[in-house]
Amino acid sequence: MNEFPNGVPLVTRHGPLGAIAKRVVERMIRFYTHRQEIVNRTFDERLARLEAAPIGQGDAQVQLRAQYAALSARLTQVQRESSVLRAALEELRAKLEPAPEPAAESAEA
Repeated sequence: MNEFPNGVPLVTRHGPLGAIAKRVVERMIRFYTHRQEIVNRTFDERLARLEAAPIGQGDAQVQLRAQYAALSARLTQVQRESSVLRAALEELRAKLEPAPEPAAESAEA
């Protein structure tokens, strides 16, 4: 009873209570280390399967919708930018074009 199952002696400066604490901690660490290895392995397998799988019909539709949404957002942005430029252009045209003279129009009639 003075050794761990793997043969390591249970020498501790805290006496028998320390030996029990060492045993409990070692078992907990062993369990969680083993469990984490299983989780890591499972995660790696799933990730490899996902990377190797071809894009399915549903995935293609999701990608097309995302591209459509991105293009739609870009088009809206371009329309906003062009409306500002169009307004500025109309303003310049109004300044550059001479206003029709009312006297010239009445003389022709």
